[in-house]
Amino acid sequence: MNAVSDIRAPSVVETERPASRLHSARRERAGSRQAEPAMTVSLSADALAAQAADREREAERGELAARLPRAQNRADQAQREADEAMAVQSGEVLSPDEEWYVRDLQARDAEVRNHEAAHVAAAAGHAGTPRYTTEVGPDGRQYAVGGSVSIDLSGAGSPEATADKMRTIKAAASAVSTMSGADMRVASTADRAMHKAQQQAHRKRALRAYGNASHLENAQSSAPESNHPM
Repeated sequence: MNAVSDIRAPSVVETERPASRLHSARRERAGSRQAEPAMTVSLSADALAAQAADREREAERGELAARLPRAQNRADQAQREADEAMAVQSGEVLSPDEEWYVRDLQARDAEVRNHEAAHVAAAAGHAGTPRYTTEVGPDGRQYAVGGSVSIDLSGAGSPEATADKMRTIKAAASAVSTMSGADMRVASTADRAMHKAQQQAHRKRALRAYGNASHLENAQSSAPESNHPM
């Protein structure tokens, strides 16, 4: 029995040793499996940090992209203002004061031309072509600031025709809403000439009438007396 026991004892001992190594291997594997989650957590933290860094860089790029258009707009606005200032200095663009002066010149030009056109229209052929005094405005254009029309104040073929002509010229000089000093002088001259021509025409008619009466009287006085029956 002791022999058997001796035989079995080594078997038992040998069997137990592999079991110990097996348990050790299992413990090692278990330890490695328990260590893996810690490594995974560490990698996730790095990934989160990297993602946070990426988001920060993306935000910086977005802010830079937003700042660039604003900066470009400010630069464009500054360039436009500089171009406008240079254009004003060179006369290409008018300043507010120059624009106001141009509008004043435009109004004066229209007034002058309408004034002279009214004289010509009412003169019935007794007026010449209007002449204008012009001024160059800030925009480089010519504007009429004064004008005149020549009027024929010479007599016509007869006192009656002269009176009619002067009446027309007087009306032409007065055909504007506001008469100038020259208009008043022309109207006064035409009025005096008209009255003078009317007086001449009156005397002419009177002389003609007197002449006809004298001729009739002479004719009657030179005629032989007729015998009246008793």
